[in-house]
Amino acid sequence: MRSTKLPSWIERALGLQAQPLPPNVFAVDGASLRFASFRKIGGELELRAAARHDWPEAVFASGPLGGPVAAPETLQAGIEAVRGIADEPVREAALVLPDEWMRTVFASVGELPRGGKARDEILRWKLKQLVPFRVDELRLRGERVPALPSEDAPVRLLLGFAAEQLLTDLEAGFGAAGIRLGWISNETLATARGRALETAGFAAGSSADQDLRGVLLVRPRSYSLTVFDGGQPLLLRLKPVGPSLDDRVLLEMARRELVLTADFLAEQFPGRRLGGFAVLAHSGEDSWVSLIGEALGVAARVHPPGEDAARVLGASSLPWHELAPMVGASEQRVA
Repeated sequence: MRSTKLPSWIERALGLQAQPLPPNVFAVDGASLRFASFRKIGGELELRAAARHDWPEAVFASGPLGGPVAAPETLQAGIEAVRGIADEPVREAALVLPDEWMRTVFASVGELPRGGKARDEILRWKLKQLVPFRVDELRLRGERVPALPSEDAPVRLLLGFAAEQLLTDLEAGFGAAGIRLGWISNETLATARGRALETAGFAAGSSADQDLRGVLLVRPRSYSLTVFDGGQPLLLRLKPVGPSLDDRVLLEMARRELVLTADFLAEQFPGRRLGGFAVLAHSGEDSWVSLIGEALGVAARVHPPGEDAARVLGASSLPWHELAPMVGASEQRVA
């Protein structure tokens, strides 16, 4: 999501437009705040600095979409602590949120009006039918994606939504530190729209490649599965899991989800091949790669290959599964 209150950012909600973002990225959740600064040299991405600040107390109130900032002074202290490692002043940045705080859902609608207010009303009406949240308390934007063959509606959208109060508090907190947030996304979309599709064998912009591609992200409290067609998302499923869930139970749960995914794709896209998967997990990556191969019969690779991760990571104190969404955010282009 682009960080603005204006309806004009509907098409740019998940960051696909023309200009590169500032090289600074923050990522925040209930446990910590992370910061990374990047630069490109000869087309290669280089990590300039990275830092993590663990919260000494609860900063956010609890809620199904995260809660508002309950300790603004602690948030401010964290921002100052991590941005101090940058070798240049940090005035603009992207922000990555947990998938649980910024969620997505697909919706099919008729042709949308051009006017921002009327368009927003239709999106909220549609979202109200799909999610158990008070939509008047959400910041909502949508991105047009390819329609499914089985759908009659002419327009299919990927709707991204988050609690308005949480986003407002975060914008205010960073704004008080002199930092404008120009792009906000969740972990799944930030990662999957970075280098993950290349890892899965997808060459961006290649019209000759007719294969579908997938990205699997595994976090301590959730996993997400995204399938793309030519870089556009067709399917996105987020599955929250308990932190104490046994790994074998989690893998079996994911196996069933993958089988359902294969059935869905075969029904919706007969004759289309699922060409490859990128896998990013906080632990047990080899098990997840094997699971993809067994359940879907397609090649899966760790995202990114080890040499690429090593090049970007450098001497980073952040593990790759935390840094990867920030790498993806730094590679986006917005209007």
